[in-house]
Amino acid sequence: MGIHLWADARGPLLIFDRKFAMVENTFSNTEIVTIAVYLLGGASNYVDTEDIAVKVDELAPGRFTWRKYSDQINIDNVRKRLSDAKNPKKGGIQLEFIIGL
Repeated sequence: MGIHLWADARGPLLIFDRKFAMVENTFSNTEIVTIAVYLLGGASNYVDTEDIAVKVDELAPGRFTWRKYSDQINIDNVRKRLSDAKNPKKGGIQLEFIIGL
């Protein structure tokens, strides 16, 4: 089954199967951060952590925000998931060359 990802500033990351029927968003936070890095050009360029934080909030609104201040992105949560994305023991891939951590 092929899947297609769609995301923009108007809404969250949506997943469609090959018939373009919406499938539940089941990405982990680490996967969302990795997708954000890729979408921001991280495969070939340095991407700033703050830019990644804004992109993950676009892809998955509310998943990386403070509980008490839900309008604020919690950059510590983003940094933790970036760290996890670098750690093969956590299922991550090598991202050092992409995000400069």
